[in-house]
Amino acid sequence: MRLFTSSDAIGRLYQDGVGGSRERVEDLSDLLFGSNVRRQGGHRRFTEEQLRIVRAAAVLRNLGVGVEELRELVEGGGEDIARELRARIALLDESVEALRGLKLRTA
Repeated sequence: MRLFTSSDAIGRLYQDGVGGSRERVEDLSDLLFGSNVRRQGGHRRFTEEQLRIVRAAAVLRNLGVGVEELRELVEGGGEDIARELRARIALLDESVEALRGLKLRTA
């Protein structure tokens, strides 16, 4: 099984347009996985699945999900995270449509 470093995680976040820093990745990993992150030489190592969860958590944090709510979603499992992402995206889509309508009326 391949393990990824914090730098790998940061690279993936930027690649996906989410953005992040080492501190953010490590804070999220502490929140999400606690001591379940493998460490080699004092450095965190993530599985592919953990990277996906960190990415989803970073997106949710960007969308305003609080730390406690995020913790509850993670405890609920991947389906809870996916459901919350879909709900937040739907709200954003509604907001974009409302803004487009406003723009058309003011133009």
